[in-house]
Amino acid sequence: MKRILPLFFFGAVLFAADFPQGSYKDQKNRDLKVDAQTQILLFSAEKGVSAKFHDHFEKHGQKWMDKHGIVYLADMTAVPQFVMDIFMKPKIKKYSYSMGIITNKAELPDIPLKRFHATLVIRGKDPIFIRNYTEMVAVLEANGMAVE
Repeated sequence: MKRILPLFFFGAVLFAADFPQGSYKDQKNRDLKVDAQTQILLFSAEKGVSAKFHDHFEKHGQKWMDKHGIVYLADMTAVPQFVMDIFMKPKIKKYSYSMGIITNKAELPDIPLKRFHATLVIRGKDPIFIRNYTEMVAVLEANGMAVE
């Protein structure tokens, strides 16, 4: 029995590492939490990739994202602060959904990235690289998570 307990404990640590939790700020400087309520985390580090999700998130809005436990984080650490403040923030503040904005590398979650892809993390599953909203829906449905 003593040998089994450390394995279970180790598994719990790995699970927590696989689904990072934390507090972030969205584009309107509101708190955005990745916590026990979060079932799906979408993480993107490229503008072109983010654009492939924007129309669908804009159409469905924040209530839809909350209903499905979706949190969307964007790595914007490569964007100069003056560009973010002058050009990007005014535009993205108008979005109907919350997008966690990460501008400090120290705040980046430990999530793998792949060029031209977003990373989809479903609680209890390995991260999956996806290219667009259609792929996200297909992966969610394959995991028994219907989204309309």
